[in-house]
Amino acid sequence: MPTYVFVHMKWTGVISDQSSLLQWGPNNGAMFTLGPDDEKNLNGNKLFPAGFCSIVNPYWTYLLALDNGASCFRSNDVANLLGQDPVKFARKYDGGAIFCKRPVRRLEIFSFNQNPANHQTMQLELWQFDNLISSVTLKFFQIGDRKQGYSATVVPGLDHKYKLSMTGGGDVSSDWIIEFSDPVFGNRWKRDEIDLVVAGRICPYPVHSQHDRRQFFCKLCFFFE
Repeated sequence: MPTYVFVHMKWTGVISDQSSLLQWGPNNGAMFTLGPDDEKNLNGNKLFPAGFCSIVNPYWTYLLALDNGASCFRSNDVANLLGQDPVKFARKYDGGAIFCKRPVRRLEIFSFNQNPANHQTMQLELWQFDNLISSVTLKFFQIGDRKQGYSATVVPGLDHKYKLSMTGGGDVSSDWIIEFSDPVFGNRWKRDEIDLVVAGRICPYPVHSQHDRRQFFCKLCFFFE
């Protein structure tokens, strides 16, 4: 899932009110987030309204439950907050989006031996305050002959927990590869961390952005160190 990180963002040029500022990719993909130095975003800019640091595909409604609804909002709610017309505001974001006051990162699962005609779905549960607050279905995707799996938009942090399984609670295949975030965050800023539980596996705590990525070269070295 493409992740666009904006660092010291400056917007130049003029965009028509009839044009979209961004475009969503396939598989509910693409996320837009400010770099850690700019996350407070007190003044706002052309793309990110003041106080918001992330914009994600409207599919990820499960994030709306985080922090009792205080962190992520639908575009209609943000438009009303800003005193703008909801229809025109949504048009600027390719028909609509979810805006978050917290950063977002990608969680990707690369599978084997599936295809569009024969595959399973996965589920990702979001837990906070020891309660299941929401969940989302992760749909299978395949790009070319060699890349397949699932992807999700997640919010890093240890004040909530993610539980990943096959739909219905089944174990995740032991040879599937799971990747969280990107090491560039830990190399330049503070590493990203999440509390992740995967059905059928024992995960380290916390799972972080600097985890070993040798699994992309060795099928048997497939998880976090």
